[in-house]
Amino acid sequence: DNRPIDIIDYSGMLGALSVTQHELTAVNMRSRPMSVDEALGITGSFRIQVGSQGTRVTSDLFRASAATGLADGEIMGPGSAGDKHTLRIGVADHQVDITASWNNSTKKWELTSDLFANGINAPAAYPATSTGANGALTVADLTGFLQQTLNATGDAGLTVYGGTNDKGIQTQFYIESTSNHLISISDVEGNLAQILGGSFVNENPAVVINVEETDSLAIIRNKINEKYQAEYGLTEPEQWVHASLQQDSDQSWYLTIAANVPGEAQRITLMGGDGADDTSMQVLRRLGMTSNVMIGSGVYREVSAIVTEAVDASFTFNTVRYLSSDNMFNEARRIPASGSSDYSATKLTEVEEGMWFNLKHAGMTAITVRHHVKNGSIKALEEARDSIIPNLKATLDEIAYELVQNVNAYQYSGYGIGNDIDMTGVAFFDPVWSKAGAAKKLSVNDEIVRDNALIGAAMGRKDGNGKAMYGVSAGSGDGSNAGRMSLLSTAMIVNGGTMTLGGDYDAMLAQIGAEAGHAKLMFTAQSTVMDQIDQQRKAVSGVNLDEELMDIIVLNRAFGAMSRYINTIDEMLDRIINGMGLVGR
Repeated sequence: DNRPIDIIDYSGMLGALSVTQHELTAVNMRSRPMSVDEALGITGSFRIQVGSQGTRVTSDLFRASAATGLADGEIMGPGSAGDKHTLRIGVADHQVDITASWNNSTKKWELTSDLFANGINAPAAYPATSTGANGALTVADLTGFLQQTLNATGDAGLTVYGGTNDKGIQTQFYIESTSNHLISISDVEGNLAQILGGSFVNENPAVVINVEETDSLAIIRNKINEKYQAEYGLTEPEQWVHASLQQDSDQSWYLTIAANVPGEAQRITLMGGDGADDTSMQVLRRLGMTSNVMIGSGVYREVSAIVTEAVDASFTFNTVRYLSSDNMFNEARRIPASGSSDYSATKLTEVEEGMWFNLKHAGMTAITVRHHVKNGSIKALEEARDSIIPNLKATLDEIAYELVQNVNAYQYSGYGIGNDIDMTGVAFFDPVWSKAGAAKKLSVNDEIVRDNALIGAAMGRKDGNGKAMYGVSAGSGDGSNAGRMSLLSTAMIVNGGTMTLGGDYDAMLAQIGAEAGHAKLMFTAQSTVMDQIDQQRKAVSGVNLDEELMDIIVLNRAFGAMSRYINTIDEMLDRIINGMGLVGR
């Protein structure tokens, strides 16, 4: 229909989608154990949170509130000695911590960032202090500090701006990735993100992992994997991770944490425990889950050790922006136009009916679609090739993809039997990182094929009071995790959580039957119409044998009548000429 199509690479990563997972790896462990069962001597806790809020994050609207004593644009009123809130902002390969601490001497909130450790590269007025009544922290305070801080990350695509009321007071602010990366915001300490509200709140839970002195790497791995339970608010593979152990070239062991599902939407955030201070960060440090980034001569800042990260492709089609974690697709996550309240980019929508896309390179292109064939058998073949068959394959791919993701999520959390009774984190199916072609890639993990005892049928052990004893199997006789996996047959996990695996497959078969029946019905109807038209054509332009025979009979009879008439005339003339001519002789 001659419409121009522009595909624009906003992230610069259209050709880099082969990165399979967002992964955190213990690369800096102070003393790597030579055995996975060796006690590490670490005590404390840390938290894991998965997810992002969208390409644009919006705070609540802060109006005057008599109940809290806050004026327009004030976020938090006066605090108490020791009050501290740390907010972590993650985007692409950047991570920034923003801290608001109450200074009981000056009676103001002080804003600091790990980007400016020891004052290196800090703005002139540092730390920034609150300006509200009685030291209240205002939207303008936080916005101004964020603008200075986020500019210092080097990511020019991350901007902060706000809105004011009719009195000129800033009452709301936004953080937006103009390069269309997904932003993740988490409460590392305190609850500032919760106070800011709006889309600053990550709906996925932050799950606590408690580490005891006698825990080994294997037990910590099991504790992480075992937490994939509805009890902790984790009901979908996208909400959690799986941990595994890797051996380095020096034969030492280290811990790896990977998201169950690829893409920026499943960003992993590691934080200290629930304590009021930062001592629980020691657990992450000892596990090698933090690394130091130089910000000045001999000065470093500590960040989570992000080793690899799946980056979503950002593109436009007919002026609409989309994100996709897959290179081949017909559906993508739409980024709303400016003015929308939802920038989460989580809902899949069909980009263009009857069209599939395969992104191969970064850059721009223009595509013109012209439908030269309007109907007939060639049009039917084109429709089958370009629409019907790809859509049926897409249904099978989605079924296979969701089957792999959901079964593996439970499998990761389950314990094996026999010699593998202390083993978790082994995939049942070979991981599939995109929906396109998932059905063709569906295969049981070779490790499971070689050793069926790795099937995670059991869950963790509980004590006599029913309290979980994390990190230890309930035993070979336990099949509760297998029961959880069996319930997937009736779970609504396909087609946006509206259908079961079997239901979607049955719907596909019904669609095939309906399409075949419709085609047969249309063929019969068209054949009948063609027969009727042919009869009409023959009636107008063809030869009717019955009519022709009647005409021949009529003409034959007329000829006979004329012959008798001529014979009669001939006889009359013969009589007159030859008979009557003798009179008078």
